[in-house]
Amino acid sequence: MPSLGLDHVDLRVPSLRAVEAFYDTLLQRLGLTRKHYAYVDPHGEWADGTPERHNAVEWYEEGTAERPFFVGVIEDAGMRVVRTRLAFRVEYEDHETSSSLFFTDPLGTRLELVAPAGR
Repeated sequence: MPSLGLDHVDLRVPSLRAVEAFYDTLLQRLGLTRKHYAYVDPHGEWADGTPERHNAVEWYEEGTAERPFFVGVIEDAGMRVVRTRLAFRVEYEDHETSSSLFFTDPLGTRLELVAPAGR
């Protein structure tokens, strides 16, 4: 079956407090401007959260199809940061070669912005 692209990213972090402001800024600049707070109980059951009580945040694309792409950042105290890298495709000024910018979040999760050639 052919891929239709990514549906969502489920990023687990040991401390949501340490990275929430970072991802709020990054993901909103990447077009994921709708923010939803959630609370995940110890059994994995999801419920709506509030800005005061949450341990997960999802950032969605605004004004897209019924099921927009989203990135969820979920606190999991037992999680260790791994060497996996999330790469987001972006548009830069016209250029002839592909460009990448590598960086990490405050906990060390590896991230990348990729601008394909000729965009």
